[in-house]
Amino acid sequence: MSDSEDRASVFETEGRWFESNRVRLTGHSPDSARSVARECIAAVERALAASADTELAKAVTRLSDLYTSERGKLTREQASVSHLVAKSEYFLASDAPKIGLALTECAARSAAFARLSALDTIRVTDLGAGVGATSVGFMAWLAGARAASGLTNRIRIELHAIELGEPAARAFERSVQAAAEHCGFDLALRIEAKDFRSVTVEARDLILCQTALNELLIGDTHSRETAAMVARWATAAPLLVIEPALKTTTRALMMLRDALLALGGMHVVAPCLHQQRCPMLAREGDWCHEARRIEPTPRVLTIDKLVGRRDERALFAFLACAPAAVIASDARVTMRIVTDTLGSRGKTERLVCRSDGDMRMMRLLDREVSESNALFLKAKRGDTLEITPIPDNDRIAVLATVQANISQISLP
Repeated sequence: MSDSEDRASVFETEGRWFESNRVRLTGHSPDSARSVARECIAAVERALAASADTELAKAVTRLSDLYTSERGKLTREQASVSHLVAKSEYFLASDAPKIGLALTECAARSAAFARLSALDTIRVTDLGAGVGATSVGFMAWLAGARAASGLTNRIRIELHAIELGEPAARAFERSVQAAAEHCGFDLALRIEAKDFRSVTVEARDLILCQTALNELLIGDTHSRETAAMVARWATAAPLLVIEPALKTTTRALMMLRDALLALGGMHVVAPCLHQQRCPMLAREGDWCHEARRIEPTPRVLTIDKLVGRRDERALFAFLACAPAAVIASDARVTMRIVTDTLGSRGKTERLVCRSDGDMRMMRLLDREVSESNALFLKAKRGDTLEITPIPDNDRIAVLATVQANISQISLP
């Protein structure tokens, strides 16, 4: 079985338990928040639609090939008009939901993220802003979170975008203005056409960076310089980094995570349950990414049919951090399931990543399945569980209790 096919090494989050319990954790209704967010993204999609579907499908196919199998040609073709069209009219709407998926999880765990939806003025920096997928995704999430919480006060978003390419910067302006208008946000926009590596990060409520770091994490020297740069961001404000769900880019992000923790002054909010070294890096075949079900916007669905894409999942890897190295302690050991059910004769096994930094293969014998431990079999990949008592031999006892859980961080 190839690395990409190794179910025991790929972290794909369905998020079933988390979505069903988010009302209790954050006060947000999953259905209402999701609906409002999707409509915001669809409104931007409608505002940017200008190309024929067949032409857009060709541009999407070409750009997809560059991202997945011909990355060496990506820089040379970056300024292509067809690529800009594909990014604005397709990838923006397909990538924007990733921001909301990650921020929803972050808001359940960290007050630094949860407070965003209640602010009157939100200061956001989008580094490597592209055509606006990240900022549009943030506004869509914000609109959904506020609607689900019943917040109706007018808010102001002070958005500072860094995008080196002028054509992309112009497209960014159109997309975020369409999102702000649809959501009823007051938008104060500042766009700088420069390399984000030269930017001194100001006091912000949130820093966003999507699909902009992977090329900077190649080689030891380059990686150290990038880690130092990202550490400055992570110690200045809550930070969300999203990268492609590819083995090379994902493992680079996991190594960046460990480097940031070693530098100090921040902590990891998600997806990890701990602040220890990433246990997946010990094996070359392991890589930790998300695969979450979403409802595509109308045009994304149309183009997907034309290009033959049938996977209605948002695929991405992410890392969320917040300033301060000390977090609230929790003596409980929680664990995130990082495989599907691995059935074998007489037992079910599942690999879990634990909140104490350990990774274990837990097992439940068929003859010892009970009402109290059955959730171990039913839980989806990516669900977070608590098992009481924690078995020393990784074998779940018939009287053990397996229940859903998610760690929350209480920080100002």
